[in-house]
Amino acid sequence: MKAIRQSWSMSDCPPGQGSRREDDDDLADLMETLGSAPAFVAGNSSGASTALGLSGRHPELFRGILAHEPPLLGVVADDPGSGPSFAEAGRHLASVVDRLRAGEPLAGARQFVEEVAFGPGAWERMPDRVRETFRVNAPTFADEQGNPGWAELDLATLCGYTGPALLTKGSERPPWFAGIVGRLSGALPQAATYTFALVALGRGAP
Repeated sequence: MKAIRQSWSMSDCPPGQGSRREDDDDLADLMETLGSAPAFVAGNSSGASTALGLSGRHPELFRGILAHEPPLLGVVADDPGSGPSFAEAGRHLASVVDRLRAGEPLAGARQFVEEVAFGPGAWERMPDRVRETFRVNAPTFADEQGNPGWAELDLATLCGYTGPALLTKGSERPPWFAGIVGRLSGALPQAATYTFALVALGRGAP
C-alpha cells in the first residue's frame, strides 16, 4: 500500500507535497488490500472529498457513499450566492495556513476550529484529546492547502458513480455547504440529502 503524504494522525508521512488524488488512490489500495470492495464508505470533511473523488473514477469499489460536508469549494466557485461567504472562508483559511507555516500548530488549530469549522468558543468546549488531534493534524492541513486541486472535483467524472449516495450537512454551517451539496446531488444519479439540526448538549457543544 502506498503511503499518504498528507498523513492524518498515525499515517506515514513521506516528504514532499501531497495531493488529494493520492488520498483517493490510497483509499482504493486500502479497500483492495482489506478485500472489502465493493463497500459502503462514509467520509467526513476531507474524507468525504476523498470518497467522492474515488467513486467517480472507480465506481466498482463502492456499494454506497455517505459524505458529510465535503469542503469542495471549487464546485461552487462560480455560484454568486456563495460569493461573500466563499471569500470570507478563503481569507480565514489563508490566515490559518500562514500561522501553521510559521510553526504555530496549536494557535493555527485553534484558529481553524473557531474561525472556519465550528465558531467562537468551540475550542474551549472540546475535550483535550480532540484538541490534541487537531494540533497533531495541523501540519497535514497546511500541506493539503498547498495542493492547488484540494477543493476541486470533476462533476462530469463524478457522474460515473451511479450507486446510492447520501450527502449531509449541518443546519448551522456556512452557507456554501448547501451549494456544494446541491451541486454534488445534481451530479449523482441516486443522491439523497439530509441536514442535521443543531442540538445543544450541556454547555452547548458545536
